Amino acid sequence: MPWSEPRVDPRLKFIQESSDGNWTVAELERRHGISRKTACQFLDRFAEEDVAGLDDWSQARHAMATTDLTGFLERDADPRQAGTP
Repeated sequence: MPWSEPRVDPRLKFIQESSDGNWTVAELERRHGISRKTACQFLDRFAEEDVAGLDDWSQARHAMATTDLTGFLERDADPRQAGTP
C-alpha cells in the first residue's frame, strides 16, 4: 500500500543528493518536484534533527484557541433572544 510506506525515503534521497555536491539546490528542486521553501525546510530539519527531522510533522494546532464564549452561550440558551443584540 503506497500510503503506508514511510515518506522519509524520497526526502532522504534529496538530502543525500544535496550533500554530494553534484547538483545545485535549484536542480534538485526540479528533479524532486518541490519548491525552494520545501527544500530549505528539509535541509534545515535534517541539520537540526538528522533523519528524524525528515518525518511528517503534525498539522494539528499546538494550542487551543482562547475565545470567550460566554455571550455566545447565553444568547443561544434562550431562543427568544436570538434576534436581539
